[in-house]
Amino acid sequence: MGTMQKEEKVGAVLLIMALLLLAVIYFALPAPSDAERLSDASQLDDKVYAEGLVIEKRMTRTGGHLILSVKMDVGAIDVFVHRNAGASEIDVRVHEGDRIRAYGILSEFRGERQIRIQSGGDIIVL
Repeated sequence: MGTMQKEEKVGAVLLIMALLLLAVIYFALPAPSDAERLSDASQLDDKVYAEGLVIEKRMTRTGGHLILSVKMDVGAIDVFVHRNAGASEIDVRVHEGDRIRAYGILSEFRGERQIRIQSGGDIIVL
């Protein structure tokens, strides 16, 4: 005992390949098409998306949430990623200087508008 048989090794490799394929599909799927481009007319709780350059990336002091400051063609907005929505994964994948598209819900924090994403797939590096 203790050694894997040929069939077990093949099964383990197939399982790993299937998991990797699922991960690729999850991150490659397009974001929701019902989101509208963020504009001055966008209202709180609207499904929106914004494209721009990540000019700052920081984790919150408490909670392990991620905040990306994104410079758009006109203005800038913060993108908030809750720790349960993939903050750690996005922190590894997205860097300052990356151009991204972020899909989420328009919300407000301390009087400033922000986009609150729901999952790691809601941020696409362009």
